[in-house]
Amino acid sequence: MYKLTSKVLDKLDAKSLGAKIIKTIALIYLIEQFEKLPPIYDRIIDTFKDNVDDISEIEKTLEYLIDKECIVYLKRSNGYLKIKDSSGVDIQSEIENAIEKTRNTLSVKKILNDSSYDSYMYPTAYNDEMEITRYFDFSFIDSTEFFAVENWERKIEDSKADGVIFAIIPQSEQEISKIKKAITSGRCNHDRILFIIPMKYTDIEKMCFEYSVVKMLKHNVVDDDLLADEYEIFIEDLEEVIGSFIFSYARPETGGAEYYYNGKKLNFRRKAQISAKLSDICYQTYPYTPVINNESINKDILPTVAINSRSKLLAGLLENELDINLGLTGTGQDVSFMRSTLVQTGILQNETDKTVINLSPADENMRVVLSVINEFLGGANSRGRNFKELYDTLTLPQNGYGIKKGVIPIYIAAVLHHHKKYIVIKNRTDEVKITPDLLNSINESPQTYTVFMENWNEEKSQYIEALAALFADYVSEKEKDYNTFSYIVLAMSRWYMSLPKYAKELKEIYSGKDGSKKDKAIAHHIKFLGGLKQPSINAREFLFDKLFEIYKFSGFTVSIVDNIKSAKELFDGAKTELIKALISDVKGIFGANGKRGATLTSVIRDWYEGLKPTTTNHLFSNNEEKVLQLMASIGNDEKTFMERLAKTVTGLRLDDWDKKNIEDFIACLEQLKKTVIDFDTKTVKKAVGGTDMYKLSFVNESGAEVVKTFEKTEYSDRAKLLLNAITTELEEMGQSITEQEKRQVLMELLEKMC
Repeated sequence: MYKLTSKVLDKLDAKSLGAKIIKTIALIYLIEQFEKLPPIYDRIIDTFKDNVDDISEIEKTLEYLIDKECIVYLKRSNGYLKIKDSSGVDIQSEIENAIEKTRNTLSVKKILNDSSYDSYMYPTAYNDEMEITRYFDFSFIDSTEFFAVENWERKIEDSKADGVIFAIIPQSEQEISKIKKAITSGRCNHDRILFIIPMKYTDIEKMCFEYSVVKMLKHNVVDDDLLADEYEIFIEDLEEVIGSFIFSYARPETGGAEYYYNGKKLNFRRKAQISAKLSDICYQTYPYTPVINNESINKDILPTVAINSRSKLLAGLLENELDINLGLTGTGQDVSFMRSTLVQTGILQNETDKTVINLSPADENMRVVLSVINEFLGGANSRGRNFKELYDTLTLPQNGYGIKKGVIPIYIAAVLHHHKKYIVIKNRTDEVKITPDLLNSINESPQTYTVFMENWNEEKSQYIEALAALFADYVSEKEKDYNTFSYIVLAMSRWYMSLPKYAKELKEIYSGKDGSKKDKAIAHHIKFLGGLKQPSINAREFLFDKLFEIYKFSGFTVSIVDNIKSAKELFDGAKTELIKALISDVKGIFGANGKRGATLTSVIRDWYEGLKPTTTNHLFSNNEEKVLQLMASIGNDEKTFMERLAKTVTGLRLDDWDKKNIEDFIACLEQLKKTVIDFDTKTVKKAVGGTDMYKLSFVNESGAEVVKTFEKTEYSDRAKLLLNAITTELEEMGQSITEQEKRQVLMELLEKMC
């Protein structure tokens, strides 16, 4: 204060009345006895009235200090005069200019609702007894908005609060009586709305507008601490003014307002009476809310840590066999959630031999809540029910439950434990697994999830058991936790993925190049396999609807398992049947007439042994010698030979074949036979003594002489490049390696190629 006063006095004549007034104000602030000696306008006049000829001189001096020098500020909240340092900016003019520029965007009710004061009121007694946190929005509305409302339920339907307290701002003294008349007429009655009307009209608009623009002006100040401090003085003063205005509504002890509920005036004298009334409203509105003694979970929005703890409970509840205390131990948050939501409510009961879930606990309200969930899931037939329906029932005030969303997944999981074997949940159109993450997702957006309940009977149990036995090699025991039939479709999908490409893309059964065997049922089997190709399969729909459509059944019957079994046998054996047909084709190509009973090994050996040595040693232009080498080593395992022959001729394994590969294989094999036979029937003179042949002889590792012949061929451009490259490399080696080494390199390459 001393530094500020000294700085301000430097701007004034030391003997002037203004300087004396500044010193007087400073002394009052130093004493700080405002109850006895307030720094107000009248006090300053009383102090100096004997020192001047005319009191107007004091008034003019104060006006000069406030408006001209801007070194004294008159607080509007209490009329106190306050010394301030001047930045040289006319703050009041800046405020007025800013208001004119932004008037169309300024709103008194918005400024009041956005102020730093509490915008909620709590039914304290109710919250303490019910171990829950409910609250009412405290919201200002102007008289124009008040008179425009026709449906107060629609007005508050988007509010997350349990009710709303509307503080009405009249635009004139005359409007107050009109507002009272409208409220007492019953037109505005609502069980969760309380109205507050001021006793007298207060023009708060100017103060609100100034407050809004001063905050904006201060925010825009850059590198001028003095100017920012001046704005802060205005802000603090206006906050007190606005705070007093709000308190006249929110604090009955100020005597500034009247309170109405359902058209009746309430005689409130203390704020505690408002809280008591809000508690009464909550008791009437939520008669079926069960007591859950844990505020960490008994609320709508949970932090990530609490969600993770809740997920551990959900995982335990969704197990087919329940562990003691759901397998949770220790003193963590998850155990606390379990005790407060399940054990203390009588739902989770740890008996001597097992743990059970009791859907009829002693607490009547909890029993009713579980009954609502049970009826919802039980009524979810093949048409399905959206989870929003359940959440609206449990959470909306008009239904009387008012359950907080934080605990709903736990009670859904408890009921699901009894139903999940026959339940399917879809996210829009895609079926999803019943897991803790799913229940958490439903809690976030229930409107996107729908539940379906399959009408179960003995026939359907037999159907599922038969399919489980059929695909037993692909069933995962852990997946049985999802529901009764999801694991079946997952097993089918794994079976499909294990099939070779040939089986997956099978369109017709190949029974040989001259075969005409047709299976009329294969079209249905192919559709069945096509259903398993989808990236996401709705298990219930696939097993109980789509399969019966594929096989043309008009209704449910267990006999469809025979069709599925036939389909599985068809695709499992598709490759084996192909090999059988190909063996028959190969025997037909290379077999002699009249040898129908001969084995493939016998047929191939007879044909190969009938070739001249010059033929078997010849290197053909299309690598026919590789097939001949394979034939030379044929054993009694016809299946293995057939797979090797298919790979050698087409370059693809049988697993990857399709119809086109079969046709190419037969054509290539017939052409190979023709090429080899044509060469074999050439004259010995041309084959050996001609100039268009090469003959290569070398000794193999076993000491036997190997002779290979091959025809000359013209060079392609790339072959010429290769010849030039090899020649250049050999020449560049020079004397670094011997001629014998160079020959050795070339011969080893030739030997590998032969």
